[in-house]
Amino acid sequence: MTDLDHLKHHIRTEWAKLDHAIIAAAVHRWRRRLSGCVKAGGGHFEHVFDLDTGSLYLSLTPKFKT
Repeated sequence: MTDLDHLKHHIRTEWAKLDHAIIAAAVHRWRRRLSGCVKAGGGHFEHVFDLDTGSLYLSLTPKFKT
C-alpha cells in the first residue's frame, strides 16, 4: 500500500467480504454483557451471567459505589 486512499480502499473491500450477520450478533451479545456489568455494579459477573438472555443468575450486590 502506498497511500491513505489505497489503505481505505483495501479496508472497504475486506469489510464488504465480512459476514455482517456475525458482526451484528457480536454487537448484540456485547450489549448484553455490558448490561450485565452495569447490573453487577461494575463487579465480577461473568460467572453468573446468562449470555442467551442477558440476565444474571443471581442477585448481585454492587462492588463499587459511584
